[in-house]
Order: sequence, then C-alpha cells, then structure tokens
Amino acid sequence: MASNCKIFMLGCVKLVKFFPVLFISTIIAWSYYAYVVELCVKNVESLAQKVFYLLFFHFSFVMFVWSYVQTIFTSPGEIPKQFYVSQRNVDELENAETEDAQRQILTRLAKHLPVVCRTMNGCYRYCEKCRCLKPDRSHHCSICGR
Repeated sequence: MASNCKIFMLGCVKLVKFFPVLFISTIIAWSYYAYVVELCVKNVESLAQKVFYLLFFHFSFVMFVWSYVQTIFTSPGEIPKQFYVSQRNVDELENAETEDAQRQILTRLAKHLPVVCRTMNGCYRYCEKCRCLKPDRSHHCSICGR
C-alpha cells in the first residue's frame, strides 16, 4: 500500500512541476491568436502589410518555440570527471586550518582545469555536496537534483 502511495505522490510531483510549462504554453497560444487573428487578420487592411507582418511574426514565433522546446527537453548535462576531487584531497581540504590554506589547495587542484570563475574572495568554486571543483556556469538543478 505504501508503495502505491509513493508512486502516486511522485506522479503528482511530476505533474505539478509541469504546470509552469503549461502556463507558458497557454500564454504563447493566446499571444499567437491575439497577434495573428485579432491584429493582422481583422485590423490590418493592406494585403502587403499582412503578408509582411505574418511572415516576420511566424519566423520569430518558430524560432522562439524551437528554443523553448529545446530548453525544456535538453538535459542539463553532467560535470566531467576531471573536476571531481579525490578523497585524499577532500580530506586535505576539510582539515585545512585557514581559508588561505583551502585557497592554495583549490588553486593547486584547478591548475590544469579550464576554470575562470571564482568566488568573491578569489577562491575557486568548490561544491561540498558533490565534492568537485565547479566548472564555469555550473549550478545545482532544483528539478533533477544534479
């Protein structure tokens, strides 16, 4: 019984996470109708203007929808293995007595990695949860937990 309840709850969570996508899709559909039907078809009188407006709009609309679909369905990716810190280095980081010692350890570890971004105090970004040096533009995903 508990297994069925857990499956049901996971299904509900997935459905709730899809609401923002459904909301944005509804806004897109409404804006398509408002521009194409209400503005261009009903209010623009010149055929040349209608064609110009509709061609430009549909080109932009297709590009927007394609980008939005790619954003929704593209995997966030994974951090390459070279960014993960060995257990020996993790212990060394945890046992470092000062922040400056940690900075030196992280600088040594990031020496051959393609990392540019640093924290406010100039230290390379390190994730204690994943135990890795954070590559540029990487963040934890609240949806998939990676």
